[in-house]
Amino acid sequence: MTASTISALPDAGVLTGQELLELVQDGQNVKLQLHDLFPDTVLQDAPADQKQYVRVDGQWKLIDLSVANTKFATAAATFELDLAAAQLFRVSMSEDRALTFKNPPVTGEGMNVFVVLLGNTGTLTWPSGINWEGDGMSPQLGSQWTLVRLIYDGVVWRGMIEGAK
Repeated sequence: MTASTISALPDAGVLTGQELLELVQDGQNVKLQLHDLFPDTVLQDAPADQKQYVRVDGQWKLIDLSVANTKFATAAATFELDLAAAQLFRVSMSEDRALTFKNPPVTGEGMNVFVVLLGNTGTLTWPSGINWEGDGMSPQLGSQWTLVRLIYDGVVWRGMIEGAK
């Protein structure tokens, strides 16, 4: 079993910046586990309805970063990342794939998107306009899996590898 650690929102819905979301692969199964590093940290003015919020311009804004709705690409050469339906996608790279965004956030709204790429025998074409960290080139895929994080900051998409094996 292997693991890669990435930053995420807490399960209780209060944004503290002290949480880890762990992607764990066991054979063909991939699951996410949330770990709260400082469970006693609470923001007193945060909504207490067990939903996830982020503070924007001093106001709490409800967000949905649920990873319960995952999409898996199996046979289509072109795969739409429907960002209104999910923010976690599993894509088999057993053949060439072209990824496209469907229902992206509007300018001024942010979003995190995670793409788990399984294998590396196909060629991958990403949506245009992603600014990749490091050398600016799209990432090299690991032989078994690659976890890519895409962040839309309200203006620009940024991409980075969070883990690979």
